[in-house]
Amino acid sequence: MLKDRESLAILMADTEIDLIVIVQNISLRKHIKYNRVKLKEDTDYSYLLYTESQDKQYVFDMARNKKLKIIWKDNTDFYIIDFRNNTKGDIICNLTTAVTDKGIIEGTIVTPNLKSEFDNAKKVMLISSQQLERDNPYSYEEFKFYIKK
Repeated sequence: MLKDRESLAILMADTEIDLIVIVQNISLRKHIKYNRVKLKEDTDYSYLLYTESQDKQYVFDMARNKKLKIIWKDNTDFYIIDFRNNTKGDIICNLTTAVTDKGIIEGTIVTPNLKSEFDNAKKVMLISSQQLERDNPYSYEEFKFYIKK
């Protein structure tokens, strides 16, 4: 489950930024796994990076340079920060996984289901339709984050 992860980053960008190229570069440099995320309020896909706490500065620097908005979660911080207007970033709101009545951020993680012959592979860098299961090519995991007071 996503709420049980100690550290993660969800990258969100405006439509003029090719976010997949940025995510692939981060993944190759830092060996970070990622998946597509469909947030309920967005029409485009965002990306979830399964980061570690030590990757925080790298992800923040990248978001600052590309003027992205991110959801960051680690042991001490869980918030949405916007780097679109300034390089310091604006914390839009603090988040929690506990149910509150202040607001909700919902989304779906889209994970490819690989055929059984690719299950033992350590890395599958590029995924094609030939590698996906025919009947159920993707699995979907719903998540909810709540806005703190």
